[in-house]
Amino acid sequence: MTIIIIVLLLGIIISLFSGLYFLLKDESKSKRTVNALTWRVGLQVLLIVVLVIAFFMGKIRPHGVFPEQQGATTETQTKTGD
Repeated sequence: MTIIIIVLLLGIIISLFSGLYFLLKDESKSKRTVNALTWRVGLQVLLIVVLVIAFFMGKIRPHGVFPEQQGATTETQTKTGD
């Protein structure tokens, strides 16, 4: 699952920079910029779908900024005023 996510991220980055390159170097009637950015959007949608599927299959587990801890530490106790 990790390899799929990394490949999709690399594809998104490559298509983003190729779109930038085509934007700067191509003539105005070329559609290569639009095609590159269309690929980027498609890969991003695919990445979101893969992440949602992986979440529901239990392959990945989201966490917050402050993940739940088993026991309270002294730092947590001082922040909460205990």
